[in-house]
Amino acid sequence: SMKRRIAELECSWDKEMSSITRNFATYPLRLHISKTGADCAHVFVLGYGGGMVGGDCVELKCEILENAQLCLRTQGSTKIFKSNEPVASRVATRQFTTVNIGPNGFVCMIPDHITCFKDARYAQETTYNLESTSNLCLVEWYS
Repeated sequence: SMKRRIAELECSWDKEMSSITRNFATYPLRLHISKTGADCAHVFVLGYGGGMVGGDCVELKCEILENAQLCLRTQGSTKIFKSNEPVASRVATRQFTTVNIGPNGFVCMIPDHITCFKDARYAQETTYNLESTSNLCLVEWYS
């Protein structure tokens, strides 16, 4: 069965600073705010348990409001392990990310790499919605 993990984050701009105004995550996910109240808020997406297996599903939703700036990172690589089912019936580990960046908003997304172990199945869908004045810096890598 699919083990669904959800995290939601909202970053807003007020009084010359970016702040996290919504921070919600279901175990084993956690959103750690390491810096806020500055030009750019810094948040780490953490996952307890050492990795993900076939059937796990992670959904991350981020709303960056007008003029807000966010740097989103992870703390260590995300490990994808195979499930114990026979190869023909293995279910993929899935990750869905949606980032909506408002006018003059900025997101710097720098996750650590994703490590897929032998016979693991992994699927990822990432959507970035930008306004004409939004900015995005994105790094995506696998090993």
